[in-house]
Amino acid sequence: MRMLKAGWESRTGRGSSEFKGGYGLLRGYISTKVPETGDIAQAGFASLISPENSRLGFVQPYSFEGYNCLVMRFRGDGRTYRINFQYKSPFLEFHHDLHQFLLYTRGGPHWQIAKIPLHKFYVSNKTRLVQRQYSFQHAQISKMIITLMDGNPGPFSLEIDYVAFYNDGQLLNDSFNYEQYKNIS
Repeated sequence: MRMLKAGWESRTGRGSSEFKGGYGLLRGYISTKVPETGDIAQAGFASLISPENSRLGFVQPYSFEGYNCLVMRFRGDGRTYRINFQYKSPFLEFHHDLHQFLLYTRGGPHWQIAKIPLHKFYVSNKTRLVQRQYSFQHAQISKMIITLMDGNPGPFSLEIDYVAFYNDGQLLNDSFNYEQYKNIS
């Protein structure tokens, strides 16, 4: 999966993405000031989005069946980013569902490696935690999105060396990690 597109609220901040020397760099400035146009209620985000997997004009989901971990080597700025996976769903109610995990960066000159079991990702819808959680959908991923949306204005920088999926045979608990609540009717 190759990250190609960067996005940010262009009316309230600025940003860029670069892919030079084998690294990806997402950097810029986030402003949380809401414009006085009246059409925006919140401001201040930046994201790096993978392209959809299309063949002959048809969008095909990415499949990561057989893998149970995501590993990422990065160098951050001390801010908290979100790793999101979006699914292609025929149902409108799931259109904004994302499996999400928070990526904490230390800042400074040293690289970090994060090894994240896929069962640790939780479901959110429009940044809100969904009450009825479901497990990671390995075969239905349409996009991977790395987002900064921590509510803090100012400069940001996230340098990415690689993002990979692998199967960790020593991972003892790869079952779904979050408990479910049943509605009483």
